[in-house]
Amino acid sequence: MEGDKGVTKRKKRRLEQLEASLASRPSQGPPGRPAGAAQKRSGSKAKKRAKQGDGAETDPAKPPARPQRGSAQHPTSAPPPDAPGAGPPPPHTDIVYRALPPSVLPGPLRNTLGLSPPDRDPSAAVSSFLESLMARNLSAAEARAAVGSKVAERQLLLDNPTAGLRRPQTTRFARHVRAKPLSAAAARKLRVLPSQQPAGAVPAEAVTALREAWQIYIARLLDGVQAPGARLAKASLCGADVRVEGSRDAQRVGVAGTVVRESRSALSVVDADGRVRCVPLRGSTLLVRLARGRTARVHGDALEALRSGKAKR
Repeated sequence: MEGDKGVTKRKKRRLEQLEASLASRPSQGPPGRPAGAAQKRSGSKAKKRAKQGDGAETDPAKPPARPQRGSAQHPTSAPPPDAPGAGPPPPHTDIVYRALPPSVLPGPLRNTLGLSPPDRDPSAAVSSFLESLMARNLSAAEARAAVGSKVAERQLLLDNPTAGLRRPQTTRFARHVRAKPLSAAAARKLRVLPSQQPAGAVPAEAVTALREAWQIYIARLLDGVQAPGARLAKASLCGADVRVEGSRDAQRVGVAGTVVRESRSALSVVDADGRVRCVPLRGSTLLVRLARGRTARVHGDALEALRSGKAKR
């Protein structure tokens, strides 16, 4: 009794009752309760468990019963895996995400959208994708009928999601689409001015052919005309042999050659060396050589005024 000093009589009595209840058969109830009631209660529980087991085997459509708190199926009451005699842990049956089929795994787009393998017909692939989306709220037959009646053979206009991102760049680019004319400094830097062209830039054969064509043209225009000044002012001078007799710029006096380009305010003349010289019309006096050895004097101011009036009309 010396070792049992710390155990009271009530605790000893309780321990004896627990040992007796564990050693007794299932038909016998716990102490303090009638055996018939315990047997009846245990029998009803056994019948209920058997009924649930039979229902799970015979009715596969019925969802499994939710495990009760404190039962053996609850993860907190399951024995640890390292306990002696414990078998392998039960597999986890709660699947959060549906596994993708093997045919979907190779393609990144199909993996993202969850599509079936692509069909040869693009319209069939689109129809199957729409049916899979509509099947969430409708049956398969209704989804197929809705796609066939409202989607098939219809035009689909898609918006460009990146158009808004590129709008500032597009607007900025549109402002610079029209090329600005070169300034004099830029033209000199690029060496595109006629005075900067090397000697022989224009072949002599092209100049000779242009001069012969202009002689035929002006001979027909001035046939039977005694005073050719009025008609010559209205005629084209591209291909005419001219010589600068007077100009505001002394460096341009004496320039002679064939006109290869004319504008409203200047003429481009190719001299004997094949160099292009620019002759402004304002303040210049030109001597034009006509057919049969005739010549005509033309004032550049009159030509500029006449061509300016034509441009305004």
